Amino acid sequence: MHTLSAVFTVLFGFAFGSFLNVCISRLPAGESVVRPPSRCPQCHHEIRAIDNVPLLSWLLLRGHCRACGSRISFRYPAVEAVTAALFLLCFLTFGLSLRGAGSAALCFLLVGLAVMDAETMLLPDALTVPGIVLGIIYAWLTGSTSEPITAPFHLVDSPRASAVLMSALTGVAAAAFILLIRWIYWLVRRQE
Repeated sequence: MHTLSAVFTVLFGFAFGSFLNVCISRLPAGESVVRPPSRCPQCHHEIRAIDNVPLLSWLLLRGHCRACGSRISFRYPAVEAVTAALFLLCFLTFGLSLRGAGSAALCFLLVGLAVMDAETMLLPDALTVPGIVLGIIYAWLTGSTSEPITAPFHLVDSPRASAVLMSALTGVAAAAFILLIRWIYWLVRRQE
């Protein structure tokens, strides 16, 4: 049963990695991740289902579009493989649990944001805001954080409320730090 669960986890990881590639390609451009269906980045020919199997199709087509023959970036299978590997690592570490699902969701978001940042220097709200919300929901559901709750954050008696408060304050502090870097860069260079 453990092996079958691991196989399904990897398959889910590949599927989520494939969807993540759509997000990486479309979100920074303000495009829908739902429509149109997957297409070649060069000729915009719709990719058939048989040519859209994560990792396998890229390997069988040797990284080229079936319609126009143009090269498909190595980023596509790399994101799929990394996402699948991270999902498997989450499963092996935490099992089929809320913590495992939360860790996999965090990995999904971080891989997407890292690749988008590297390619476009953008971190779209379509991934950052849901990540913050999911983090706060996770803190509520588990009643815990990655750090022990210290005196300033233990303002209420409920461990869940304390965890949510700490998660929200940590998120605000992280966002403020990033905005501070942006503001200092703008002051020095007078550009975004």
